[in-house]
Amino acid sequence: EDHDEVHMAHGFHRQETGDGDMLVRFPHSHCNHENTATTTDLAAKAKPKKIIVLHHILVLLAGESFEQGVKENQRKALAVLDANKVNYKTVDGVSEKTRRGELFAISGIRAKFPQFFTVDKDGITRF
Repeated sequence: EDHDEVHMAHGFHRQETGDGDMLVRFPHSHCNHENTATTTDLAAKAKPKKIIVLHHILVLLAGESFEQGVKENQRKALAVLDANKVNYKTVDGVSEKTRRGELFAISGIRAKFPQFFTVDKDGITRF
């Protein structure tokens, strides 16, 4: 288990976050896995301080960007997420200014798109 990410029982993944925590990604409803592990099974195998159960990825976009590079980066990023069947939601940073401000505060980066955040099962958003 020298790898940063270790595939676990069919579609479950665990990944060190770098701060001693463990990120566990569960398969989505569109995944058809016969064999599944429980959170208890995953916790028993994990050695870090705590387990963060990923609910989804949050992608901050500039929906009405006129910059071609931003549009292309956003298109490519969403294509990668779709191709890998990642559970994600988007926030339009142009129309949802309050949420954009909250996300900029979390990341510490302003006016750069796209930005990616994790949202855990408790609704806590991390950059």
